[in-house]
Amino acid sequence: AADVIARSGSVQISNIARHAGNRAVVDPTLDGSSFLAGSDPTHFTLRDGASLDLRGLWLNDGDVVASTAHVDGGSVDIRMVRGSITLEQGSLIDVSSGATLDQSGKLTGGRGGDIALIAGALDGTGAAEAGLNPVGTRLTLDGNIRAWGVEGGGTLTLHSPVTTVFGQDEVTALLASGVLPAGMAAPTAVILAEDVTIKAGQPLPSAISQQMTTVPLDTPLPQAVDVAGFGEITTLADWVVEVDAVVDINYNYYWRGMVLPAGTVITGFNNNRLDPGVVLPSSVFPAGIPLQAPFTFKAEAGETVSFDYSFVAGRTIAAGTQFADEVRFQAASSIDPDLLKSGFSNYVMTSRGGLRVAAGETLQAATPVLRQTANSHDAPTGSDPSKALELWTPPVFQEDALHSQLHQRAGADLTLRAADIHFAEGSRIEVDPGHRIRLAAQGSQIVEGDLIARGGRITAITEGVLDPLFSHDFVHYREPLVPFRAEPIEIRDGASIWIGGNAHLDVSGLGVSAVDRDGRRYGLAQDGGRIQLGVEDYQRVDRRDFVRTSNMPVILREGARLDASGVGVVVDLVAGDRLTGSTRPITLAGDGGQIQLGSQRSIFNDASMFAKAGGEGAAGGVLNLVLENNINYAHPGYKVLTIGQTRTASGLPAEMQPDALSGANLPEGVARISVEE
Repeated sequence: AADVIARSGSVQISNIARHAGNRAVVDPTLDGSSFLAGSDPTHFTLRDGASLDLRGLWLNDGDVVASTAHVDGGSVDIRMVRGSITLEQGSLIDVSSGATLDQSGKLTGGRGGDIALIAGALDGTGAAEAGLNPVGTRLTLDGNIRAWGVEGGGTLTLHSPVTTVFGQDEVTALLASGVLPAGMAAPTAVILAEDVTIKAGQPLPSAISQQMTTVPLDTPLPQAVDVAGFGEITTLADWVVEVDAVVDINYNYYWRGMVLPAGTVITGFNNNRLDPGVVLPSSVFPAGIPLQAPFTFKAEAGETVSFDYSFVAGRTIAAGTQFADEVRFQAASSIDPDLLKSGFSNYVMTSRGGLRVAAGETLQAATPVLRQTANSHDAPTGSDPSKALELWTPPVFQEDALHSQLHQRAGADLTLRAADIHFAEGSRIEVDPGHRIRLAAQGSQIVEGDLIARGGRITAITEGVLDPLFSHDFVHYREPLVPFRAEPIEIRDGASIWIGGNAHLDVSGLGVSAVDRDGRRYGLAQDGGRIQLGVEDYQRVDRRDFVRTSNMPVILREGARLDASGVGVVVDLVAGDRLTGSTRPITLAGDGGQIQLGSQRSIFNDASMFAKAGGEGAAGGVLNLVLENNINYAHPGYKVLTIGQTRTASGLPAEMQPDALSGANLPEGVARISVEE
């Protein structure tokens, strides 16, 4: 195994090559680029014992003002379009920082760098099937990833082409097995590992959309279609005519309602147009009738069609889908929660399938840092930074009793994106105070555990599963919520943003106090943060100026707690001279934060919500409800936002579960708020 060393440099690896003259854009998969040739051009493996070393430099040259050049960690960007990325056990990618130690002994540190590992990247074709990943495409992280820095780290961006799980429970074990038993509903979105063919006349397990070049048989036409000149067709059974007229080879006309005998040779329909609702039976026209132009035929789950339909390998199957027979899907990738302690300041993880955190599992994003040791001055310039510096994880707040100050450690933000997201009961996701948890899914988001971001932000929004390659700067939307380059994932009836009865979303301010050398109390009191469910920062949609809100209902169950309260902390205020003066206690009080709920469908709120002031002189928080018009006109009707004096329950059954929303006929376009709340 070989090593690549480029201190504070950059490494970019891809199976896509740009042609000369290709316009300079971020997207390397547009026309003008092509796959590299080779025996296995769609797979990258970092072998056991191999490393990509892009650490910053250690400088200790005794200068009064030492150089800080190249002390930051570098960057690694590996993107495999429709291909796998594997870091074998014993491999290493290291973008940790170095540092400079000047003559006075002052350490000037760098930041850890960035790593992007994008397996199964989208190819930008825009075709539903052409962009599917080959079976076996995976992101495997058995090696080590580091971005430790003296001043924190950069961003880790991961893109998994299959379902992703954290921790172990019965559901994650099923997802890791790659087998969906007959009749069992998929617990989360999965990627098929083999073609599954539904025979004609069998109920469809999922909605379908298919380009048709002949008239679909045995089903009402969803729209008017024009048939081509089809020469001569011999009917094989009697048919009660459903069109204005049918002409046979002898120029006889059969009008609507007349019986067309079996064996009749027909040459055309009147005007060669078939109206919506017409049913052509396969017993009469077994070979079908050609169309002048293809049209998209759609059928819903549970319906039957007159032709065999194949769900192809590589297709994403939505949570809740049931097949009559056993089905194999691509086994889920498991990510070690300790990856969130690799030194980065920002983690962005995307799954093209579902994402599940197992019951009882904890994800805690933390940022270990490098610090000076007693022997750092003995390490000459160019030494291995790991020999000159040591790794440690500071407490969340460090006390400075001399200056009566508290210093917060560097923390990390966490973004999780997937076809759908499920945090099981007893799970816990936590970031440091003031940081952010952002959840984005194209389907349901079910939160049954705890999300903790004290004084920070928790966001759960509906968003297309978008390859990180394509930034929002140049994404063009075919729908306001689903970008062109998003995975074509079915969103089943019953999808929601669901906050379960045992969930706790906590962005309340954190109060911390300590005692200085003179015995006086000092501290800080944070404001409450923000909880955003179904809406984010009031982004606007096109010229209609709609707020970009979720296109599924937001449901908060009884027992759930959303807390954005400020906090109060008692400290000692010095009166007069600091050395001899007296003190009096005062309360530092943080303002209440903000809770925002937004939907184009409905908002059902039975949760307990708080955004209290932390004490006297502080302001209470803000509650925003956005019941927006239907951006895509998919659910017509008017909206009713009811404002009452006393709180009224949403009316949803107490026993209702998130997997039972399909067919539940939830009220559309309603939300309620009361003075009591």
